[in-house]
Amino acid sequence: MDFFEAQDNAIRKTKRLVFFYAVAVVCIVVCVYLAVTVGEFTYHQLSRPEGATYSPMDRMDVVDTGRIVWTAIGVVLLVGMGSLYKTLSLRGGGASVATSLGGERVDRSTNDHKRKQLLNVVEEMAIASGVPVPEVYILNREASINAFAAGWGRDDAVIAVSAGALATLSRDELQGVVAHEYSHVLHGDCRLNIRLMGVLFGIVMLTIFGRLLGSIFRGGIYASGGRRRSSGGGKGNGGALIIAVIVVVILVTIIGYIGSFFARLIQAAISRQREYLADAAAVQFTRNPDGIAGALKKIGSHSTHAVLEHPSASEAAHMFFADGLARGFSSALATHPPLDERIRLIDPQWDGKYDRHRPVKRKPEKAPSEEAAKAARPSGRQMIEGMAILGAIGTMSTGNLATAQQITGAIPESLDSRMRESEGARKVILALVMADNTLDDDAQWKVVEAAFSPDEITSIREAYDQVLALPRETRLAALELSTTTLTQSPLPGREDFLTLLNSLIQVDEHLSLYEFCVRRILRERLARGSGSASSDSSVQYMQLKPEVAKAVGNLLSIVAREAAGAGQPAALVSEAVTPLYLLNGKVSYHEAGEGDMGQLDHSLDILRSSAFAIRAQCLRAVVHCIKADGKLLPEEAESLRMLSLSLDCPAPPLGGALSN
Repeated sequence: MDFFEAQDNAIRKTKRLVFFYAVAVVCIVVCVYLAVTVGEFTYHQLSRPEGATYSPMDRMDVVDTGRIVWTAIGVVLLVGMGSLYKTLSLRGGGASVATSLGGERVDRSTNDHKRKQLLNVVEEMAIASGVPVPEVYILNREASINAFAAGWGRDDAVIAVSAGALATLSRDELQGVVAHEYSHVLHGDCRLNIRLMGVLFGIVMLTIFGRLLGSIFRGGIYASGGRRRSSGGGKGNGGALIIAVIVVVILVTIIGYIGSFFARLIQAAISRQREYLADAAAVQFTRNPDGIAGALKKIGSHSTHAVLEHPSASEAAHMFFADGLARGFSSALATHPPLDERIRLIDPQWDGKYDRHRPVKRKPEKAPSEEAAKAARPSGRQMIEGMAILGAIGTMSTGNLATAQQITGAIPESLDSRMRESEGARKVILALVMADNTLDDDAQWKVVEAAFSPDEITSIREAYDQVLALPRETRLAALELSTTTLTQSPLPGREDFLTLLNSLIQVDEHLSLYEFCVRRILRERLARGSGSASSDSSVQYMQLKPEVAKAVGNLLSIVAREAAGAGQPAALVSEAVTPLYLLNGKVSYHEAGEGDMGQLDHSLDILRSSAFAIRAQCLRAVVHCIKADGKLLPEEAESLRMLSLSLDCPAPPLGGALSN
């Protein structure tokens, strides 16, 4: 399944979830209506005068329009408000989910060996898959082995692992678990998972409401000193009303438990099949089946398995790497396939024994020589000419992981340490921006010297020299890692810092496409750190509406002018969109004008909210424009990657051929 197919599949699952939700609400309305009807029948039965010969049913209709309407309104409000409350409480994305489950964020400057190892694994996979580096959380109070990924999208996702997993798993096993979670991030499962949390909470609100009503009426009865009888015969209207309400509360509570049961069924139905796909993707990504299989085997032998102790664990059970709940009689409610099934699919030779002490044995693979690896890696031009970048979007491959490890390995330890601290990361970002505009070094340094003290200037020059020595593609990774650090800590004068960066970029009074992409990526990442909500891609333009066609035309026009040089950009745009059925005849070239780059920001925002099919064809046209002049500059290749990121289509590194 490719990236765009996976996104369409996630959208279909979301629609299925909405359908299940609607069916559940209708069933709850019907059940509550029957409970209210029974309660009213009970009231009439108990309150009739002694000796009356008429039936209580003579005074009420089983099917009453008013009762149906008010019951439906009450249930819809209760369930809807519950879902809305839970969804709003998770507005902060993956960080909100992690903290709600007792997670503690791992500081990037940590010196703890195991935590640093986890950070390295997460960073390598982020670079390899082209997604923003997620924040990492530890569930410190969980001794079991488990993990999850959560977030509204790829730009606010987090990876969380339990303390038991961090302490028990080897690096290979940890890598397998993290790769499994990255599959969920790439395939759009995280957004569905958070929506599912809101839906489930709304459905179980009836149980909470029933318990609350029960407590209120018990308290009311105790406060009044027991039952009250009227002097008129029968049980009295007051006593009849109390008994009738108690009957309704009991029935509503029972219905609430039934709703909870079906909520768990929905949770299991949505998540089970995805676990097989994520396991397969993890094996494909790491090319090490022993890693994820070893983690699953250790879960089977662990004293607490994968069970989490946090009281809110049931709400997020569908997110976990393994089933985090203690199951009773029914495996139908399990959110994950059985461990032995998952292990046998990965390791068909497994003997069925969960041996916690036996080390995993596998034949070491012979590492290819540096010359062989370089020869096997396609050149940047070959990759672009073969349209491989489109096929690589959203993929997880061993080659990408190896490239990511080379990229991170090329960063000196002193520079890496600098990037993991807030002040150091800020100076590295300044150095990275200046390093890509060497024609105006003096003017840029004057801007920097006016903003910092002499001691800080010395530190920035040290970072600048280290950045200049980095391979070209490593700089983009360094930019991503540095901005990730800044998102974790308050950055005083955030807007002033962005203004300074903009001044450095535009010191030559020209904003190139590459510089625009750098500025946009920085702004988006730092906005995430300020607590701003990520851009909402829930509004899907499924057809090429005029505003979407205009946005595509603006993007292609700018790319064509940059790539074609003195050629014919209008003809290039027409040639790029002709074979694309969604764009052909609807997208036209835009003449150059003032504010083109400012309009491009707005255009990318619109395109980010378009259907993935539109984004795929738009990127295909961009690739056609870039390769039309027969040249592939490193800046163009990186601009393409950053444009893909801006469109929420993560592109992995293009390979070491783009270095220096």
